[in-house]
Amino acid sequence: MKLNCIIVDDENSAHSVLKNYIERTDFLTLVGQGYDAIEASKLLRENKIDLMFLDVNMPEISGFEFVSTLQNPPQIIMTTAYSEFALQGFEIGALDYLVKPIPFLRFLKAVNKIGLNKVSSSSQISIPNDTNELSFKIDGSIKTFLCNEIMYFQALGNYVKIVLKDKSYLSIMTFSDLEKHLDANLFARIHKSYIVPISCVKNSSSKEKIEIGKETIPIGRSFAMLVSKLQVKSSE
Repeated sequence: MKLNCIIVDDENSAHSVLKNYIERTDFLTLVGQGYDAIEASKLLRENKIDLMFLDVNMPEISGFEFVSTLQNPPQIIMTTAYSEFALQGFEIGALDYLVKPIPFLRFLKAVNKIGLNKVSSSSQISIPNDTNELSFKIDGSIKTFLCNEIMYFQALGNYVKIVLKDKSYLSIMTFSDLEKHLDANLFARIHKSYIVPISCVKNSSSKEKIEIGKETIPIGRSFAMLVSKLQVKSSE
């Protein structure tokens, strides 16, 4: 199966290099090229895109800022001349981070990751026989957690961050797919980027935030009514 990809970069030389590499890679198909966030948005609206090669430094809107505007971004490989942005790239859920000039072997290593990660999100999470547990695919292996160990879930681009009391993990899936698999009696979405244990919602009197351990989780405006209902029910 071929994967549809686009290049988003403000430099012609970067387009030339990536276009050449894509044409030499048999499972990639280049369906469009953009030079800024506006052109990239148009390409994403008009095409089914599996992979986006995205430059960090672009005029007006940076690559990181552009990703933050996308509700359902494709897989992303960041490209830039500056290695110091690598951590930020992975924090937004980028598949990989390529520093220019990009060698072909390094390009291949990055795009081959999508072969491992291009799986349905539903296969990344499963419910064991014990409904008090959740299992996630993390770094190629399955990890199982007790539901009461989980402090909260956070959406990070193409990943979900699973936060425990003393550690956190990243699993590739969409937030909506995660929500479908969670027990509605145990977890509630209180923000576009956060799902928390219902017990924490019921124990909070605030309408704007929820304290979980040392963490402060915001309550999104569109979720305020749900939070209020849960808090009222707990006081009855």
